[in-house]
Amino acid sequence: MRGLNNLKEYKIIFSDIDGTLLNNENQVPEETIEELRRLDSQGVPFVLVSARMPKGMRPIREELGIHAPMVCYSGGLVLDPDDQEIYSCLLDLDLACEIKSLVAKEFPEVVCGIYGGEHWVVDDIRDPWVIQEQGITHLIPETGDIREIFGKEGGIHKFLFMGDEEAVIRTENRLKERYPQLSIARSKPVYLEVMNGNVCKSAGVKIVCEKYDIPVEQSLAFGDGQNDLDMLNAAGAGFAMANAPEEVKAAAPFVTPVDNEHQGLLAVLRKYFDEK
Repeated sequence: MRGLNNLKEYKIIFSDIDGTLLNNENQVPEETIEELRRLDSQGVPFVLVSARMPKGMRPIREELGIHAPMVCYSGGLVLDPDDQEIYSCLLDLDLACEIKSLVAKEFPEVVCGIYGGEHWVVDDIRDPWVIQEQGITHLIPETGDIREIFGKEGGIHKFLFMGDEEAVIRTENRLKERYPQLSIARSKPVYLEVMNGNVCKSAGVKIVCEKYDIPVEQSLAFGDGQNDLDMLNAAGAGFAMANAPEEVKAAAPFVTPVDNEHQGLLAVLRKYFDEK
């Protein structure tokens, strides 16, 4: 972790949720909560940055006991501390319908989830992949015509395609070939996120920093997935978690000394903020 500036210069922290802030039991350890509350009380905001929808992030922010913005849908939706919209970037609804049809036809084994605002729409709420995601996020999916559900907004925030790793990779390659203008990345080996091409976590980081009048160079960021890399490289100091895939760790500026199960994020914050 050499090469960091004096941590007095870092004014804001951005963190992915799954595989980063949460341990393998999908919980935030109490020691981490205490440290984040301490930093928040000292005027250092802790901003959740996730591919999740707002409803999947609020309970975690409430558990942390902090008043901070959230970067949802990997940067597709940014909310202020009072959940008022700061920024939204949608994938056109007609294009979304086209993508849904293509994947259903060519990759029927891959499960499709469609997200926009506070909605999570699936084809079958009984599908094992849907049930698994529901268990992680504690959210209730819905079924219905996406043109009716998202017609007023005219678009969606993201697709989440789920399936075994090989099928997801084939889906990723096909969509990247067919729609090079879109943002397409795996947040987990078995999860593929598809969004408007202007969406990325680093864009959300920059929007929040601008809102707080903090230079991006004075931000810290933590993450464990491919879709975190742009954020890790845009921040003043970006840390891949020790549990991240090797290619993510190799491409990140820094790596935490221990993994998410051993509070790698906390280890970095304590080492530097407590040694100021």
